[in-house]
Amino acid sequence: MAAADRPPLAVVGAAALSSAFAGLWSRRRGTEHTTSRERLTMLVVNTLLFTGALWLAMDFCLFLRLFDAAPVLNAALLAGPYSPSSAHKAAALAVIAVSAAWPALRGTHPRGHRGRPALTAVGVAIASAATRLAYRPTATAADWTGTWRLDVLTALCAGTVCAVTLIALRGSGGLGHALYAAPMATVLTVTVLWAARFGSWKHPFEAWGTVLVESSLAGLAVVLLALAVPAGQLPAWGSTRREVNIAVPVLAVITAVAAVLALQHSGNVLLLR
Repeated sequence: MAAADRPPLAVVGAAALSSAFAGLWSRRRGTEHTTSRERLTMLVVNTLLFTGALWLAMDFCLFLRLFDAAPVLNAALLAGPYSPSSAHKAAALAVIAVSAAWPALRGTHPRGHRGRPALTAVGVAIASAATRLAYRPTATAADWTGTWRLDVLTALCAGTVCAVTLIALRGSGGLGHALYAAPMATVLTVTVLWAARFGSWKHPFEAWGTVLVESSLAGLAVVLLALAVPAGQLPAWGSTRREVNIAVPVLAVITAVAAVLALQHSGNVLLLR
């Protein structure tokens, strides 16, 4: 696929996320009851989604030309977690996540259904952080730059697994919940890892915001946009069976552990060194 085809795909992803976001608000009280403040929130979020999607696509296409080996992977890393403009991308995703969490957690669904995406995020975050801290193979980078980059990628794995789980559980209906649950899993994971290495940072609170959270959320923005392209074409589904609703989050925890183990055996491939 030519590089010129990617910005339109980014718009498709943004449209899918916009539709999912609108679904969260419409299920809360119905579109006919929205206030002017809520309409302003939707306008801001849609502006961030479409502007951000085009921005990510242009960054990706720019970096794609710089590499002969693994160009797609390297371009995605430079457009996301290692981006020079990661602060702006992370801030945009944070605004979208908070705006999505508000109607989702205060919607019309039963309390258990509302809390399930957040519980999935917490479970995935704990599993990812615990695996990263407990298992350190000899292939893991020992220097400080390699350490914090692996922490960022671990948090990115957690958010990705959370998003994929919600999409698997609900189809396109899971995209809206992924908008807040995946960033939640990412931030929780990176915060646990930051706290575990608190004494190693010269300026720990600055490092948490401007290095760890910023980089991991910028990477997650790329992942969510990429996932939204195929997920937006799926029908919405759901299961009322308790066994399914329990099994999928448990599978997400197992998948998160496996993803972090694979990450720690990847060597320098994902560290761009």
